[in-house]
Amino acid sequence: MAASKWNMFKQLFRKDWAQVKTEIYFVLALTLTINLVVNILNIRQAVPLFVFIFMAPFLVPLYSAVQLFRREWSSGTIYLLLSLPLGGFLIFLSKLLAVLLEFMIQITAVFGLTNVFVCLSGAANPRLTFNFANFFTGNLAHAPEIHALGMAALIMLGGLALVTAAIFFSQSLGRLVPKYQDLSAFVFFLLSLWVAIKIAAGLGGAVIPFSAAPPEPALIWQIAFFLLGIELLITGLYLAAAACIYDTKLEL
Repeated sequence: MAASKWNMFKQLFRKDWAQVKTEIYFVLALTLTINLVVNILNIRQAVPLFVFIFMAPFLVPLYSAVQLFRREWSSGTIYLLLSLPLGGFLIFLSKLLAVLLEFMIQITAVFGLTNVFVCLSGAANPRLTFNFANFFTGNLAHAPEIHALGMAALIMLGGLALVTAAIFFSQSLGRLVPKYQDLSAFVFFLLSLWVAIKIAAGLGGAVIPFSAAPPEPALIWQIAFFLLGIELLITGLYLAAAACIYDTKLEL
């Protein structure tokens, strides 16, 4: 029975993943186009467009999260999901993992491709590029900046998971409102974020005494995992709440 549920979960993930591929291709195409125009064709007037490609990995996954939920009703597949012997938590978890994977691929592609094009154009600033030889020999591996970058990546990933879970929860609540479902979902989303910020601020106050301490790698990672734990805790609560609504088998 467990193997059967695992197979269904993998199939759901493949379905959700197939639905976000279009957004990934869009971001990749946008990144390639702007880098070709600026770094290869040397059209400097297009440099402000870099704002869009650096914002896209953070904004496009949120659009995907909204669409993943809405497409289930627009295509009628929600009734198929309701008939599966899977709880709502696994269904929303599948969508969450698809959004997180989309984010990781997009942000890696955007920064990676941009760095490649900058190097190819000969405009690379040695102070801003990584020396991989030094990194593997340990000179950069112990630098506070590298650890701070890793901490920021973890916190951003956890933050995206939290916001995505809040979207699922708010849309589930919005479906319970007979009229103005989209407006209700938006209001519930804002309230969900407000509650999350309040919880994070209350729990995050524990790291304030460390703010004046030297930025040692061990301390940086302790703070990162503490903040990530808060984000994952709130994410789990919102996913569980959305699953609770789903598992009532209401006509959402």
